[in-house]
Amino acid sequence: LNVDGQIRNLSFIPIPRVISCVHHTRQHVLRWEALPFVLRPEAFLPSHRAARKRIQLEYMFCGFLLLGLDLSLPLTVVDFCSGAGHFGCIVAALFPHMTVVLVEYNRQACLRALQRKQVA
Repeated sequence: LNVDGQIRNLSFIPIPRVISCVHHTRQHVLRWEALPFVLRPEAFLPSHRAARKRIQLEYMFCGFLLLGLDLSLPLTVVDFCSGAGHFGCIVAALFPHMTVVLVEYNRQACLRALQRKQVA
């Protein structure tokens, strides 16, 4: 496997500043009330952390949308460093025709992600 050759062939997609998508417009990309409770940050986090996690997920999801992918296709989404699966589980719930792969090193975080998936 020629990793160096593969890295040279990568092209980077310029993504506009995500901050303009959420923060300045005060628009919410995700309709939290439409998601199952187990997929909302407050299901597993204290309220002060859940509020920050919602903001983080809004930015991540906005960035995902700004990629300009055809979301009707059966894409494979890989969520690296997925933690407890907050982002990946939301993508899987909103786009059930896609394959979502969570990649995480921390065993406890993996167990929480599995728990979240089973309940959702």
